[in-house]
Parts: sequence; C-alpha cells; structure tokens
Amino acid sequence: MNNLLVTAYESPDLDGAACAFAYAELLNKQGKSAVAGVFGNPHREAQFVMETFNISNLTKGDSIISDNTPVILVDASDLRGISKKINPEQVIEIIDHRKIHEGDKFPNAKIQIELVGSAATLIAEKFNKANVEPSEDSAALLYSAIISNTINFQANVTTIRDKEMAEWLITKINLPNNYIHEMFVDKSKFRKSLKETIDDDFATFNFNNTELGIGQLEIIDVDEFVEKEKTQIKKNVLFPDLKVGVFYRAFFYLQSSP
Repeated sequence: MNNLLVTAYESPDLDGAACAFAYAELLNKQGKSAVAGVFGNPHREAQFVMETFNISNLTKGDSIISDNTPVILVDASDLRGISKKINPEQVIEIIDHRKIHEGDKFPNAKIQIELVGSAATLIAEKFNKANVEPSEDSAALLYSAIISNTINFQANVTTIRDKEMAEWLITKINLPNNYIHEMFVDKSKFRKSLKETIDDDFATFNFNNTELGIGQLEIIDVDEFVEKEKTQIKKNVLFPDLKVGVFYRAFFYLQSSP
C-alpha cells in the first residue's frame, strides 16, 4: 500500500499545515505509513512558526501523489481549494471544523466534522485520547494554530475544547518570549501588495446558488493600517475582473489581535 498523504487546501494556512504535519506524525507513531504533504506554499504565518521552531518544510504533495495514493484531508472538506490532482475517490478520511462542507462529494471518506475553533484542536485530541506524546514540533504547530484561529481565544468560534487542548499542548513546548504577540505581528507584515495578500486569503462560498467571496485580514494596529492603506482598500474592495455572471465582494475583517 502506498504511503498515506495527509494534506489540506492548496497553499494552506497555519491550521491546515499544522494538522497535516501533526496527524502524519500520529499515524506513523501508530504504525501506519503517512507523509504530510502540501500543494502550493504554506501561508506566511505557517512559515513564521516553522522558522521559529526550526521545523522542516512539508514535503511537496506533487512528489507524493499518484492515482493509487490514499489521501487524508485535514482542515479541508470541499472540492474547491484542494489540489486538482486529488481524486475525491482517493480521500479516505476528512477531519475539519467547518459547518459548511462537501463531505458528500467524497464517497470513500470517513468524515469527522466538529465545530471547534481550530482543526488543530481535533488533531490534538487524537494524540491525547490515544495517549501518544506529540513531538515538540507538532505541539508547537498545533498550539500556534489554535491560538491563531481563535485569535488568542477572543474569537466567537472559540470552544472549551480549544482552550483545553492549548493548555495541554503548551506543557510540551518552550515558547520564546512574547511569542503570541510576535506571531500576530509577523502575520500583519505583508510580503506582497495588499491585493495579492487578500487574494492569498480569499475564499469563496456558495449560498443558495450565489457565489460569495470573503477576504479576511487579521492584523494588529488596525487604525494605523487603515490610514496607511485606505487608498488601496478602496481600490481593491471590488473585484470586477472575475468571471462574468458571478459577483464577488471582498469583506475586510479588520481584527485587532493581541
């Protein structure tokens, strides 16, 4: 049997990258052969965490996948956004935390969809329930993903399960001084233009046959950001160049992070 490929959406955010890395580790510790793979490039926040803890880059999914590769999706549960190289029939498991999903499009998958703040919480619970000790790398990634997704437990998606797993994971790692603040500060630094940054974080959803797109930015020093970028914000709020017949509007969620 081929190695299991554990992956998320293309160019995954921190939650997807953390889940892929850690769940592959758990499966290997349980005697299964699994590889964490990524299609595209991880989000800048994931790169920050991996660089901070000297974690090796995830394997490129293109070098792993074949027609016979069993695939596990983490922090992902719909066709839109996953690599086109993944056949839905290859997917044998889905672990996600989104209320809106397309689990029915993956006929061979065991599906776990639970409404917690971060998919990393679900992976951490699997380690905890199996009494398997995560490596410091996995613990750091999962902890950081929970903090990021819940905006340090301030977001309304936060659950007691997120808090419990974060408290458990933090005992496994040595956090650098002021780590949480520095993670959010780095996330607020754009390596690309504002439009390109929004495009990277842009997601589309189908509501009653209407396509809705949302671009979300989580940044610190919101007032300073808006003043500096207000011309570009006004210019890029609408995306008229997308396909005819579908109207997208980008909503800017400007959240002051700790």
